[in-house]
Amino acid sequence: MAIAKELTLLENSKTTLDMLTDELKKRGYILAAAEREYRKALALKEVSLKSRGNNYPASMAIDIAKGTPEIAELRYKRDIAEIEYEVCKDKLRNERSQIEALRSIMAWNRANYLNS
Repeated sequence: MAIAKELTLLENSKTTLDMLTDELKKRGYILAAAEREYRKALALKEVSLKSRGNNYPASMAIDIAKGTPEIAELRYKRDIAEIEYEVCKDKLRNERSQIEALRSIMAWNRANYLNS
């Protein structure tokens, strides 16, 4: 592989790494917002189920609250946000591995050039 091509690949990987880091930050905020909305709605539903006039045992209120459609939808959105966050982290990790592999190839080529 030509040195110019290797350097171009390395620069492209660095750009991709920066882009993925920014994307991970965005997805982290989305995940935090989804978690906040889910927990707030779950707490409100749990309180309403534990309030006077309801015959639900306190230990069952949380399970019943999690089963309601609106809470289940918020939990689904939170889980999707978490999956997207983890996928972005994996992409970032893979890009770092590619950069390390490219650096190793460049070091090996340099050593071969100096030894010849």
